[in-house]
This record gives sequence, C-alpha cells and structure tokens, in this order.
Amino acid sequence: MNETRVTIQEVCQQWLSMKKLVVKRSTYAKYESIVKKHILPELGDLELKRINSTLVNSFTARKLEGNEEGIGRLASKTVRDIGTALKSILKYGENEYHIGPLAGNTVLPKYKKETVEALTVQEAALIEAYLRLHQTEAKCAGLLLGMYTGMRLGELCALRWCDIDLQNQTIHVNHTMQRISEPDQERRL
Repeated sequence: MNETRVTIQEVCQQWLSMKKLVVKRSTYAKYESIVKKHILPELGDLELKRINSTLVNSFTARKLEGNEEGIGRLASKTVRDIGTALKSILKYGENEYHIGPLAGNTVLPKYKKETVEALTVQEAALIEAYLRLHQTEAKCAGLLLGMYTGMRLGELCALRWCDIDLQNQTIHVNHTMQRISEPDQERRL
C-alpha cells in the first residue's frame, strides 16, 4: 500500500483489527458500529494526509446539527463518542504512517446530560393495569418487576433463580446482560 495514498477507510480497518485484540467484545462492537455508520460514509474515501482540524470539526458539527429538518441530529454524548473514536483512529494513523499531527486542534462537544421525563402517576397506573392483566406473559411479568424494583432490562434478563429469595422477599442483582451485535464475517469495511 502506498503510504502517501492511504485512506481513512484503510486506517479504520487497521485500527479496528488492533482494537479487536485489546478491548472487550462489547467495546469492539461499539467501535465497529461508529466506524461503519458514521466515519466511513463521510470520511472513508479521504486520504489520511488530507485530514485536518477544520475538516474534523465540521464533521462533528454536522453530526450535532443534522440537516435542516433536524433529521440525523445526534445527541452530544453520541457525537463525543464518535469524535473520540475518530481522534484515536487519526492518532493511530499518525503513528503508523509518520504523518501529522493531523487534527491537533479538534474539539469535542461538551456532554450535555439530557433530562428524562418520568411517567405521570396516571401513565404508570395505565401501564401497570395492562401488565397485571397480561402478567402470565413472560415479558409483561418482567416489565412489571422492572417497574416495581427499578431494575434495568439487562439486570432483569440476567436474573437466575438463585438470585431470588422468596422467604425474605428479596432479589439480589448479581449480573447484567448486554446485547452485542456480532460483526458480519462476510462483509468487510
């Protein structure tokens, strides 16, 4: 490969291959998703040596703003995660191809914690009534248990009988479950 013509796509492939060896499967899946969904579609064909802070900051701004209709607008936390991965990819490219610094003045958006609106008492009562009516269905029983205990979905899914103490009426959260998308073996970046 001609080092002066290496593209962001090629650097992303190399970076992902390296990361696969050193991070957990869930972290790798997140990185792979960021690269495929966000970085490659906009930046993949660009040559590594053409990347600069202005280009990266403009990419970040587009992710935050979306288009005129607000479609494609991402949360600041998501854009920060994308930017962090991109900076790591660029740093890898700098070191691997002795180019750089590529985007030293890149800024990441400040993380703004979004407020979540809780259910009203009436909304919670409606949901509870429905779940109680259908509690013989496993998913409804699980949702009802989540409403009463505050357990997260991953905690509910990881429950085992040994975690439930019927005599003392307690549940011990000892594990959590996470869904991880498996990389498609057939498709390459």
